[in-house]
Amino acid sequence: MAAALQRFNNIFFYNIFYGTLTSVLVSLFLLLKFKTKFFIEKNQWVFILIISGLLTFSFLSTVPLTIDRSYSVWLLKHASELSVDNKLIPLTALTEDSIKFFAPENGQLDRRIQEQVRLGNLEKVEPGAVQITKKGKLIAKLNSFIGWIFSLQPKYSRL
Repeated sequence: MAAALQRFNNIFFYNIFYGTLTSVLVSLFLLLKFKTKFFIEKNQWVFILIISGLLTFSFLSTVPLTIDRSYSVWLLKHASELSVDNKLIPLTALTEDSIKFFAPENGQLDRRIQEQVRLGNLEKVEPGAVQITKKGKLIAKLNSFIGWIFSLQPKYSRL
């Protein structure tokens, strides 16, 4: 049971859902606690709870996800670690360190593959091999379309 819950909790969507639900419940608690102080009418409660949930959802679905997956975030963190006493950072060091960090043996690729398997976008068909599902192909096409609309880097999303 604990292992299943841990797998369930490792998917960002569920963490976003928990955070949004918590935000709405905290907002409801605050509304109940201070209802006489602010003279909020009952029909405004729903609006306040919806806005609270949407703001939290917007934040949680963009900021942590971007930080978790962004090469630029890693680059800035690593450059900060290397720049002790404002010394210059050789580009060769950044290149070599990024190759080591993002190498498959460091788990970054496996982590992403496992996530896509849990989400149902990839399927393990035999040891050491995966296959893209219909859902995965649809998401890849959608990502390609969004990449085209927003002129994003073709190497990341365009089919």
